[in-house]
Amino acid sequence: MKTKILLCILCMLMGYLIGSLSPSALIAKLKHDDLRKKGTGNLGATNVTMVYGRLMGVLVMAFDIGKSYAVFQISELIAPDVLSNNIRIVGLLSSGCAVIGHIFPFYMKFKGGKGVATIAGMILAYDPLLLLILLGLCFILMITFNYGFILPCSGALLFCIITTVQTHSKATFVVTAIAAALIIWKHLPNIKNIGTPNEIRAREYMRKHIFHK
Repeated sequence: MKTKILLCILCMLMGYLIGSLSPSALIAKLKHDDLRKKGTGNLGATNVTMVYGRLMGVLVMAFDIGKSYAVFQISELIAPDVLSNNIRIVGLLSSGCAVIGHIFPFYMKFKGGKGVATIAGMILAYDPLLLLILLGLCFILMITFNYGFILPCSGALLFCIITTVQTHSKATFVVTAIAAALIIWKHLPNIKNIGTPNEIRAREYMRKHIFHK
């Protein structure tokens, strides 16, 4: 039992440390910039796309998704016995810590990104089909309401609800609920800006930064 707990703690620590790696901060440093003072002020793929272009944005998103995905898979290899009744709690715990590390990196005074791509990697590792379903559904919601924060907030909340219903596990609920709460909390400024010129509209952003040649 003690060994399982130690392995679980090790996986969570690994998740936090890997999750705290920030490619957007590295790119900004190489360009002698501070992304927290440009664009949306966020250390994430959306702001990188706005400031440095689509290619950099895609690379940052891929890295942020990949780090939580990798943490999930590695944790299940390190501590397979922690699994019980097919509840993938060690993977969820470690990738949840990756989300925390992304949002609160210790070497940047705990001021990181919003964790959107990182929680996407968590969902991808848990169930790729579920990620596709959530992306499709939440994308429609985002386009309908025309606010970008709708996609990550609704996706994280639905992930929590669906996994809890699937597993009937309190541990699963706690981990996914904390991750969802952090995502929503990081988007509170966006929510407060609804209806003001300060909040970027989703369709306009996509036309300008994604579909514009």
